[in-house]
Amino acid sequence: MSSSEREPEAEIRPVDGPGNITEFTPLLANDEEQQQSAEGTARSYPSERFFIIFHWLTLAFGIIVLALVASVVAIAELASPEYYHFYGPLKWDAHFVVIMALASITWAISNLVRYRRNGTLLPLAVGAFGHGVLGVYTTGFGLGNVNVWNYSSCGGYYEKPDADQMRKCNDFRAKFHVLLWFYVAFVIILGITNLVLFVSCCIAAYRSRSVNNGRRSGSWHGFSFPAGQLTVEFTVKFLRPQDTAALPPANLSPLAEASAQV
Repeated sequence: MSSSEREPEAEIRPVDGPGNITEFTPLLANDEEQQQSAEGTARSYPSERFFIIFHWLTLAFGIIVLALVASVVAIAELASPEYYHFYGPLKWDAHFVVIMALASITWAISNLVRYRRNGTLLPLAVGAFGHGVLGVYTTGFGLGNVNVWNYSSCGGYYEKPDADQMRKCNDFRAKFHVLLWFYVAFVIILGITNLVLFVSCCIAAYRSRSVNNGRRSGSWHGFSFPAGQLTVEFTVKFLRPQDTAALPPANLSPLAEASAQV
């Protein structure tokens, strides 16, 4: 008989049961699926893409703030009119803004480089601390100096500029304050970006901790009762009046027994 005339072999399908388990049977399929689902939930919000985008924003805003600080200080010192005075935290604390901007840039670059090389970011606890400090101080500085008109003036108590000098000084002051507003606005934006990353790190750390604890103990937040079964049984017996009368004297009280004898 030729090979083409051979009868097709019957397909043998094992019946599901404990006796038909082979090495290819996915014994832990459900556990693996649950673990992958839990890990996916822990990483779903906030995602790594979210962190990468905001680190790029932090890097960009930090560079813009550095450029604005340099421009403000250079213009105030080198290009201002004779009777124009620039003072206050926006000038005296410019070094503080430079430090905050450089720290934000360094932090963002370190995270981006680490993610590009290893596919991971800095630990969430470290990220939360760094972004929290940068966010609070930078945002507070920007919000505390929104009213830029308080930090400049034309002329002084002992200075007597003429009308033409005052007009030039006031024109410069109005234009310069536009630059100051941009400066303060981007300082606030840089601080808010760090605060968003701080909150995101806290949320991610909390969700990751909750999922890990629940996975180890089989319940949310690691709280569970011991494995086993608790059974409570109780019996209620109702007695009819004739059953009560038939009770032996030993079960009656002394007073009832004396009454029965009389």
